[in-house]
Amino acid sequence: MKNLKIGVSPLSNRIYAGYTRIDKNGFEVWREKQNVTKEVLTATLEYLIKELKEKDGDFLQLKHSNLSYVLELRREGEE
Repeated sequence: MKNLKIGVSPLSNRIYAGYTRIDKNGFEVWREKQNVTKEVLTATLEYLIKELKEKDGDFLQLKHSNLSYVLELRREGEE
């Protein structure tokens, strides 16, 4: 089975899913990629909403590498 890869294009800022291979120069090259930006963001939002409800809190703290961001989810119209 091929390994599925998901990544963000530094040029278009779109999220792609597909397969990669290593070319003769040792660079990773995308093959069979598809733009899945909308699907990934929708699934991520659904996941985060469920996580927030299960934790019964006001916010979720997510960490990427050594950087820390706070993501706050609220229902529309509530402050």
